[in-house]
Amino acid sequence: MWDSMIKFYKLEGMKGYFKGNGTNVLRIVPFSALEFYVFEICKGIFMDENDPKNKLRLVLSGSIAGIIASMCTYPLDIVKTLLTLQTEASRGLWGETMHIFNREGIKGLYRGLNMTLIGIAPFIGIKMATFDTLKEWYLPDRNDPKFPIYNLYMGGIAGAVAATITYPADLIRKKLQMKAFDIVKDAPYDNISECCRYTYQKEGVTGFFRGMAPNILKVVPTIAIAFGCNEQLKKWFGVESH
Repeated sequence: MWDSMIKFYKLEGMKGYFKGNGTNVLRIVPFSALEFYVFEICKGIFMDENDPKNKLRLVLSGSIAGIIASMCTYPLDIVKTLLTLQTEASRGLWGETMHIFNREGIKGLYRGLNMTLIGIAPFIGIKMATFDTLKEWYLPDRNDPKFPIYNLYMGGIAGAVAATITYPADLIRKKLQMKAFDIVKDAPYDNISECCRYTYQKEGVTGFFRGMAPNILKVVPTIAIAFGCNEQLKKWFGVESH
């Protein structure tokens, strides 16, 4: 990870660490809004009054929320990935979007969606279910001065658990995206099964967890802040969860 950080700095300076971040912010705003909103709606639909914290139903609710949020914002995820990984001058958000659309049509903006949904559904499901479970066990009253800190802690734990369990799917998704847009040259795979087989043959089981450390370092504070802000905003606006 440290070698990569140094290489990025030598190639592009400090701004290289934030490449594609504008697109990422544009994506994460509607994604997070849909994620939390749909999760609450699904809990209202699927949760049984006699078993209000059923873990499987919580995971199902979170998975549906992740699928809907991903499908609505996926084109921005594709463009963000391209802008982040390109070392040459890019066309920018609109330019890259139109380049993909002109080359492959609307399907090009959804290339790799299947793999994304395979990864995002369990990730969001496990993340939401873990947080709700921890909240049930440990979260103090909203008026407790420790309320914000507890939310941050529990959000970070939920993110770490979900990211660790689902990381291989996220890795394969990124590999297929890079292959699809020629960022990785001559990779001998074109679909999920071929990519999994190649990764295992080349690096063994550990190959499916390459890069997990920086991913965890990113996910833990990101998810902690997301849950912390969400719970604090619900407190301010007087919104009650299901």
